[in-house]
Amino acid sequence: MKKLLKMILVCLIYMPVMAMDDVTKIEKLNTLVFLPQAVPLSIAQATTTLDINEVCTNIQKGHNVENEDKYIEITRGIVFKLSTKIPSGDQGVICIYVPGYSGMSTRTPYKYAGSGAYSTFNFLKAGIMPKDAVCVSFDLKDELAKFNFGQELDQGCLNTIYEKTIEQSPRAKVVLFGSCRGATLILNYLTNPEYKEKNFGPIKAIVLESPAISLDTLTDQVATSYLYGNSWALRPVFSYAFSSYKWGQKTMIDNADNFPSSIPALVGYFEQDKLANPRAVEAIVSKFKDKNKNIEGFKSANTQLRHSQLSKAEDFQEKARSFLGQHVKEKTE
Repeated sequence: MKKLLKMILVCLIYMPVMAMDDVTKIEKLNTLVFLPQAVPLSIAQATTTLDINEVCTNIQKGHNVENEDKYIEITRGIVFKLSTKIPSGDQGVICIYVPGYSGMSTRTPYKYAGSGAYSTFNFLKAGIMPKDAVCVSFDLKDELAKFNFGQELDQGCLNTIYEKTIEQSPRAKVVLFGSCRGATLILNYLTNPEYKEKNFGPIKAIVLESPAISLDTLTDQVATSYLYGNSWALRPVFSYAFSSYKWGQKTMIDNADNFPSSIPALVGYFEQDKLANPRAVEAIVSKFKDKNKNIEGFKSANTQLRHSQLSKAEDFQEKARSFLGQHVKEKTE
């Protein structure tokens, strides 16, 4: 209850006052690319090695360019070179990570800027993304006045990254990863009638962590978890705070028939999740199976972790690696 009251207070204090400029331009998305290195760090490279906190601090300060041509060690001996530019001419696997919400009401250490890079680092550390894959991270806009939980503005940001990726590397195999809002965004993007004619052929798989159907359903779940189901008390607060979100808009469930039948999907979740309703996740999987038989739901047996921590669950890590091994071939194969 204390957490919820704090979140409500933050929403009321940080009123939506920011101008809605064009935030979908690539130069405003804090793009950071992790390029796998075939050899361990040399002595020369070691002098330009950053840890993830230095990387994200640079992004927060608006100095993303200082990450260019630096190196980061994910785990011992697994090294990536950093770049602020989308790769060109890549013919292997390119993973695009779509982050969840990182605003004032979360425990994410990097608010508004750097959360995409931080989450991508943790996915790489968990061993979920294919080895030898290039990984692209970016930040969505989590300021309250711009937060729209996977609707048009968020989709515009993802579309910018995706279009630039396939423009630069048309023969690459793209895999989309998303957590919570990022997972919802991916499904909204792939089912949006406005993008129905887009070339989604390069997307070979998607891996999703705890998606919600919409902010409407997530609000109901938060109310069930913390307010004895009284969503009527919470919705006005969220409506006021998240002024860009369009309540009652059609969701991925309504547009499920538009989902590309060629894209296999893994959707993971926890039974104990207090934000992403597990029944709603199961409803997503069931609905999309009618269109695409290559969709799998996976409930982790881990009962200790909470929302947004699915990538830490060993059974999900193993399942994701198996799923990607089945549907996505790495460059080294």
